Amino acid sequence: MKIVKRNQLIILVMSLMLITAGYLNFDANSSAETGKQISEVGDATLVSVIPEMEKLTESLKGDEEETNNEQSKQEQEEVETASKAQDEYFIKSKLERDSMYSQMLETYQEIHNNSNSTAEQRTEAVKEITNISNTKNAIMIAENLIMAKRI
Repeated sequence: MKIVKRNQLIILVMSLMLITAGYLNFDANSSAETGKQISEVGDATLVSVIPEMEKLTESLKGDEEETNNEQSKQEQEEVETASKAQDEYFIKSKLERDSMYSQMLETYQEIHNNSNSTAEQRTEAVKEITNISNTKNAIMIAENLIMAKRI
């Protein structure tokens, strides 16, 4: 017959203790899930107050939902206000940018059309007009992509 060593015996006892603790924990959780936990101590019977707590939590949840609805309305109004402010900013900056490009284009066209301008100045003016047009097109494409993503 095998002789059980002291270390093996300690490990066996500890594992049995863990199994017992797990079972008791499972048993306590399953009885708590049913909603009524009844304990008998001597002749007295104790009943848990879980149903009353559930009623209280349901009323608190209703109050929370009303508060959440009010908060969500306020947040939605803030988002709309911020959205309007952003739209105004983008419209303003677009108008400023367009006026700036128009002035630049006008200046370069005057240089190009001026009979006193040299050939170098005219070619430089044409290059700048082309650069401005390319930049305006790139900005327009970017704006369209942003607007498409917002929708």
